Parts: sequence; C-alpha cells; structure tokens
Amino acid sequence: MGVWKQTGRSYYKLNHFALSWDPTGTTLIGPTNIREEIALDGTEKSYSGTVTIDQYDTEGHLLVHISGVVSAQRITAD
Repeated sequence: MGVWKQTGRSYYKLNHFALSWDPTGTTLIGPTNIREEIALDGTEKSYSGTVTIDQYDTEGHLLVHISGVVSAQRITAD
C-alpha cells in the first residue's frame, strides 16, 4: 500500500505510510513514513536501492530517522 512513481526506464520512487504500535499492540506510537528509490534489474525479477524510515509520534514529532539499502526478489502466487 502506498504510492509509487516511475522516474526512469527501470527506476521508481515509493512512498508509504503505516501505523506503528508498541510491542504489546495496544498503544499507538504514530505514523511511519517509508520511502524508497529503487532500480529493477534487467530481468525485472529483483530490485535494489535506498530506503528511509521516519517514525513520528501521534503529534507529528519525528522520533527516529533510519536510512539504508534495500533489495528484493520477485515472488509468485504459485
């Protein structure tokens, strides 16, 4: 869930918001914003790129910023 935009032949930007909860699942921490900039490989069966995750509290204050790299392999329903 979220939005994505193609920025080049095999390049995409993704933006997703999710809700985060404490470990007990009873207290809402706040929204989390996940952003990625990825490139599909030549076979379009995997991708790699960068990711940032910003965790906010319920009042919109930034609690933590995480950045790193991401990669994935396509799976099928079969």
